[in-house]
Amino acid sequence: MFNYGILLHNEADTPSSVQQIIKVLRKRASQKLEQSQTPVIRAISAELNGLYGLYDNQLALAQQDVHFLISTATFQCKTTADVIRDFLQEQGLSSVEVYTPSDLSTASGIFLVVLMT
Repeated sequence: MFNYGILLHNEADTPSSVQQIIKVLRKRASQKLEQSQTPVIRAISAELNGLYGLYDNQLALAQQDVHFLISTATFQCKTTADVIRDFLQEQGLSSVEVYTPSDLSTASGIFLVVLMT
């Protein structure tokens, strides 16, 4: 199997066949998050695990804070950030944004920044 992740620098570099696979995986990941309890969610997402840990498993405590998901420009990373953002918004966190700086290295991945009020 060819590893596209090493070669892709931005979304435009991702072949449509790979984008279709990522879209299918996005749907599965979203469904898994919606149907799972906190321990499973924490196990499948490092970003969500961090947030659940920060707020003692009570995401309702995070509703007044501002959350930035910082992603690279790859289709996979942006899609992953969107899945996490959508999940958090469904949990009542209205201040969640995805930020994709143009000069962030694809080796850097996705980051979570929380601004606590």
